[in-house]
Amino acid sequence: MRMEIARLYRSRSQEAMDLVWETFLKFEAPEYSEEGILTFHDFIRNERELERLEIFGAEIDGAVVGVLAMRGNHISLFFVEKTH
Repeated sequence: MRMEIARLYRSRSQEAMDLVWETFLKFEAPEYSEEGILTFHDFIRNERELERLEIFGAEIDGAVVGVLAMRGNHISLFFVEKTH
């Protein structure tokens, strides 16, 4: 099993945001208000916002298992599947 880290382009952004959302729901959402959860969801599904980010993915066997998204030098998203 070999992990590769590379920039994810638009064609893979949906897969990356699916991982972010699933991981968020498991580990972060219980600490958020309903409004906070909806705000986060809207952010990761907003194409205009995502275009402003540089998104990197950690992949194993072609599947995204981790996501790091940055805007400039600010980390906007950092999520990894529980098993990794």
